[in-house]
Amino acid sequence: MKVKYLDLAENYLDAYWRVNKKDIKRRLVFLLGEFEGMPDYAGPADIWYYFEEARHTFMMGDFIGSIILSVCAIELWMAYLLRIPYYQSRGTIEEFDEFTFGKLVKSCVSKKIISDREEKALVKLNNLRTFYVHGKDVFEDSGNKRESKEKSKFWGSKILQSHFRVKSIEQDAQYAIRTLFYFYRNHHYSKQL
Repeated sequence: MKVKYLDLAENYLDAYWRVNKKDIKRRLVFLLGEFEGMPDYAGPADIWYYFEEARHTFMMGDFIGSIILSVCAIELWMAYLLRIPYYQSRGTIEEFDEFTFGKLVKSCVSKKIISDREEKALVKLNNLRTFYVHGKDVFEDSGNKRESKEKSKFWGSKILQSHFRVKSIEQDAQYAIRTLFYFYRNHHYSKQL
C-alpha cells in the first residue's frame, strides 16, 4: 500500500514540476533579485519562520498565502521593534485587539521607527490582505478607483483561473514580498538596538 502512494506522489511531483517549472524559476529569479544585498542576520525564530514561508509560498505560486504571511511577518516584527511581548504570548482576544496591524503601524510612526511613506506602503499591504481574506473592498475608500474596480470585479465573480486574475494576484503578491524584503532590510531589530 505504501509503495502505491509513493508512486502516486512521485508521479504528481513529476507532473507538477513539468507544468510549473518555468513559472517557479521566474518567481525564484524575482526572489533572488529581492534578496540581493540582504543582511546576513536572522530575526527571532518565529518571525524568520513567517518570512521564509512568505518567500516559499510566493515561489510556489501560492500568492494569497504569501500576502497573508508577509503581513504576519511584518506585524510580528513591528511588535518586536516596539518591545510588545504580544508576539510571544497567548493573550486574550481583548489584549490582541490592542495590537492590530493598523495600530502597530501607527505606533511605529509615532515612535519614528517608520516614515510616513513607509506607513502608506504598509497600509496598502494590509488593505491587500483584508481584500483577499475578508473580501472587503478597502481600495474604494483609498481613492484608487482603477485598482478598486479591478479588485471588485475579481471578488464579485467566482474565482476563475483566467490569466488576468492570476496575473493581478501575482502582482499583489510581488508588492507584498517587496514590502516584506524592504521592511527586513531597513528595519531589522539589530538596527534598533
